[in-house]
Amino acid sequence: MCIRDSINAEYGVRNAVDNTSIEVSATITYTGVSSGSLSWNGVTTFTHGGFGSYSFTAVPSSKYQQGSLNFQITSSTTLIIIYVSPLPIPITVVDCSTRNGLSVSSSVSISGASYSSTLTVSAGGSASWSFPSYSTFTFQTTASGYLTNSQQFQISRSTSSVQLCVNAAAVQVDIRERTSNVSINVGASVSYSGVVSGSFRWSGITTFIHGGYGSYSFSAQPDSTYTTGSLTTTISSSTTLIIIYVEIASFCGDLKCSNGETASTCAIDCVAMFFEFENADGKGPVNGPTVNYFTVNPREANSQTGPNRIASVQATTTRTTGTGSNTVLEETYGYGMLIYVEAVVSTFINFYWAANTSNIDPSLGTYRLRVHLSKALASTDFNYRVVNTWKPTDATPLPYGPTDLNLHLFHSAGALDINNPTLTSQGFAIGKAVADSKQSGGPATMDISPNGGVLVAVWNSKPPRSSVIAPSQNGRYLVDSGSYVVFYGKTSNAATGKQLGQVVMDEIFFTQPAMKSNHTVDLWYVSNFTPSQPGVDQPAIVGQSKFKTSTINGAKDMFFDCEAYSYCNNFKVPYSDNGRRSEV
Repeated sequence: MCIRDSINAEYGVRNAVDNTSIEVSATITYTGVSSGSLSWNGVTTFTHGGFGSYSFTAVPSSKYQQGSLNFQITSSTTLIIIYVSPLPIPITVVDCSTRNGLSVSSSVSISGASYSSTLTVSAGGSASWSFPSYSTFTFQTTASGYLTNSQQFQISRSTSSVQLCVNAAAVQVDIRERTSNVSINVGASVSYSGVVSGSFRWSGITTFIHGGYGSYSFSAQPDSTYTTGSLTTTISSSTTLIIIYVEIASFCGDLKCSNGETASTCAIDCVAMFFEFENADGKGPVNGPTVNYFTVNPREANSQTGPNRIASVQATTTRTTGTGSNTVLEETYGYGMLIYVEAVVSTFINFYWAANTSNIDPSLGTYRLRVHLSKALASTDFNYRVVNTWKPTDATPLPYGPTDLNLHLFHSAGALDINNPTLTSQGFAIGKAVADSKQSGGPATMDISPNGGVLVAVWNSKPPRSSVIAPSQNGRYLVDSGSYVVFYGKTSNAATGKQLGQVVMDEIFFTQPAMKSNHTVDLWYVSNFTPSQPGVDQPAIVGQSKFKTSTINGAKDMFFDCEAYSYCNNFKVPYSDNGRRSEV
């Protein structure tokens, strides 16, 4: 007798998301004990070829992905279910206003019950999302140049796509006059470039809808009264206001030296800088200087060689004079500026200075500086030269400076000044007084060669003078002298010397303004000078910013403590008009 297996079972093709039959037809193929295919359109009877193992593949006609199943058919099998997943839903991101696709990519964070995922939607494209269930999801979209937007959608069987949108980020643009920081009172045309380019009219604070975060360059052209303003800035998610500054179109009296103005044609806007050059050896003027002017420092510090000239820094203006003149005038810079100066004369060490035109009284309009240039140092000269300069007698502006100042250098081996014109250490000469001109604003010049690590204390004094011999010394004060001390020296890359630094008395008054009216002080502790490798590297020049009052005895001798060595804790400066030498 032959007994056959039951050969009938039913097929079911169901949605893997909700476990219900799919609403479209499908083609099912199978292999195993027997092979074949059939069309499914609802529950379908499957007549198999015998009990055993089968592999099924269901290919829906649309809306779903292919599904597969490995199944063991037995005598108890009545239903075979093949699960298929819905096709991923395309997600796109558009501009909420224009409904156009974005020109930048966006990031979409999706969250639901016990579910989270993040997708990247390419610029103008879409991303495929395999959703986990039919339910409500929250979509948070971010894109460069747009505000983050959060939206909720119910995903159902009928959902074929999700379109999200974001609103373009906007910032406010204002055009202001730079000095007052107030919006201008005329309209303007604004052009911009960067992430995107375009233009718009400005007539008060204007909303600017940009094309994405990043760098932008703006140019604002006011209709009248003001100059064109420009701005390069980076717009980020935190940017709310962009300010483009413009300036009032120049005219004499606008406090800006521009458009061909000079101190001669418009003194209220432009300052005259007057430099007078003389020899640090006290032997007269230095003619034919070339003076270069810069708005940035043309030198940079270097501890190994002393300051070095930066070749790439070019002068903004250059002035010179004939071989018969020692004065140079520059008239094209305004007030409130820091102007760097370089003076060049053959056979002399280049001189450098920083002129702060903020300190010039506009009613006078002239910045004056007497400069004592140092000759190039010879191989037989000492390593360092210290030059003190002050205002000449009756030189404007008021108040006038005193006639005579003394320069004192205190070395561990002794003092060097006009009364001690030579300095020796262990039988060797290490310093000498080069010049000490009286009633002329200097120079007082000292040469010295201290060993490495030896401190040299530098002082400046205003000694008593006879009211008959030096009447201009009386009633005039050290704080009005305009004194400054320049340090020249040899280094590894300047065998004939370079300017190593300077200490300027008037700079003390920036931080100690009350000292400017102190008429009792007659001593200025200029600096501590300490070489490391003499003639090789940059020595330490430490300004002391200190004023003192000396003791004057009945013979009009001056006494003070040099604060550096015990031998000069009551240092004597003899009364100059008792046979004192006038020059060395």
